[in-house]
Amino acid sequence: MDSRQNACEMRSAGHTIGEIAKVLCIAYSTAQFWTKGVALTEEQRLSQYTRGGRKLGHYYKGATGRYITRYGYVKIRAMRDDSTCTYLYEHRVVMSNRLGRPLLKHENVHHKDGNKLNNSPDNLELWVRPQPSGARAADLVTYT
Repeated sequence: MDSRQNACEMRSAGHTIGEIAKVLCIAYSTAQFWTKGVALTEEQRLSQYTRGGRKLGHYYKGATGRYITRYGYVKIRAMRDDSTCTYLYEHRVVMSNRLGRPLLKHENVHHKDGNKLNNSPDNLELWVRPQPSGARAADLVTYT
């Protein structure tokens, strides 16, 4: 059995790309290329996105670089100036783009309708003080 077949079988068994590369002594990118067409179950796909044994988010959209944190906020992948990747809160990126400047540390972005997944510019407002949990009653009436 050749290494490529081995890689596909390991991938379908639920092994991560890193594990396959290490066991077969191949580059990570090679293991990724060889196993590209292997279908994984949703559970297998989500279980590989961990850091220190803790899942990064309960939903991950593979190549799009977006996921929902366990607190319900959307994080998106972004490039830093030094060409490394980081994840930023989408609502902060949207507000920063709307203002045309980076947000300051003491500035918070509030979701008017209380829905943390609704990051449209019309639903966001900038607060300069820490915000209370929940949403204002007037905002909830407007959006229901």
